[in-house]
Amino acid sequence: MAEIRPFAALHYSLQKFGRDVSRLIAPPYDVLNEQQLARYAGNSESNIVHVDLPNFPPGQAGPDAVYMAADRKLQDWVRSQMLVQDDSKRFYAYRQDFAFAGRKYSRLCMFAVLRLSAFGTGQVYPHEQTFGGPIADRLKLMQATSCQLSPIFGLVQLPLNEMVAKAPADKAAGWQADLDGVHHEVTPITDAKAITDLSQTLSAVPVYIADGHHRYKTALAYRDWLTEQKGSLPADHPANFVMLGLMAMEDPGNLVLPTHRIVEGLSAARLAKLREASKAMLQWRSLGKVSPQQAETHLAAEKGKAFVFVTTDPAEAWLAVLTKDELPAQYAPDRTTAFRKLALSSLHKWLIESVLNADGGEPVKIRYTHDTVEACAAITTDTSAILVQACTMGELMAVCDAADTMPQKSTYFYPKLGTGLVLHRLKV
Repeated sequence: MAEIRPFAALHYSLQKFGRDVSRLIAPPYDVLNEQQLARYAGNSESNIVHVDLPNFPPGQAGPDAVYMAADRKLQDWVRSQMLVQDDSKRFYAYRQDFAFAGRKYSRLCMFAVLRLSAFGTGQVYPHEQTFGGPIADRLKLMQATSCQLSPIFGLVQLPLNEMVAKAPADKAAGWQADLDGVHHEVTPITDAKAITDLSQTLSAVPVYIADGHHRYKTALAYRDWLTEQKGSLPADHPANFVMLGLMAMEDPGNLVLPTHRIVEGLSAARLAKLREASKAMLQWRSLGKVSPQQAETHLAAEKGKAFVFVTTDPAEAWLAVLTKDELPAQYAPDRTTAFRKLALSSLHKWLIESVLNADGGEPVKIRYTHDTVEACAAITTDTSAILVQACTMGELMAVCDAADTMPQKSTYFYPKLGTGLVLHRLKV
């Protein structure tokens, strides 16, 4: 179903930088704030953010000059052999070791390229909506650099971690990095039989996109743009593929964290009205004044679909448990059953859109964070936090298989794949 291939990656030179590229890599562009961007840029003049994030914030296209400057820097790195391209196509085993909530994890996946296909054709399944602004920014950068600078993150229903672990890898040719508590190791897989076996096995399964929906759509847009420029592209042209980090869904290190809501315009008084107006589908219980960790504990202990609302004036938390397993079709008549079974669908399509924003007050504004402490710290007399449960892998697959998408910011896959470990050149 999906066509997964090896590729000759562009990467930082081991001869110039050694095997430790910690100062040179960064998280994906779309999770960085301004302070983080400055920190990574300050790590080294050769850090990938100097090329990958020339326009900040990246929600809209910037001036042509910033993308041209990013390309000049990238080409300077190539000419000076700070970046080198491997002389043969290969897969790259990719290990991440990290700790979360007091427990140690290790997960093993691999970097490869995936043949592009439109969503809905049965090969690649998205679960998030995309927006034109971020795609316009990424497309201008890709047009300027002719390079995919950051991989998408894909999931497959295969024991890929076991398969990659068995594949012969050239450890002496690998590189590593430590970034924000996560240890990254990249090791080339050059054995011809292992590459063939992995490609053939992966061709039988679809790929579910975990992260990088805008990057995938950008790759599609670039391919179509280049086709218009050249008239047609050979089937093996690199622009027909997108770079990805591929992981087994069942890998124990594949963590899906919740993304909490910070709701501006939801005061304690307005929440009191909301509790009364929402009794048809929610059971409410006061938790009193609790810490962010205690609020998390209450939410984790709830077996049903639930939220915790945290307000101030007075400081109080409320556990809200959904009494209906599925959002009534009247609130989302054009959406699938898989979508309506999501707790976040009930939160947004019913509670916020149809109840809260219909109470006569101003429509609320929503910000997002995966950090419970940050969510609770943002609370004011006019702002509340809504703590949510993590989406399950089964829910994600059900929505994807139904050709639907989840509400915005439904998933936060942790940890993120490193940007700058491998790059994919789109020039022949």
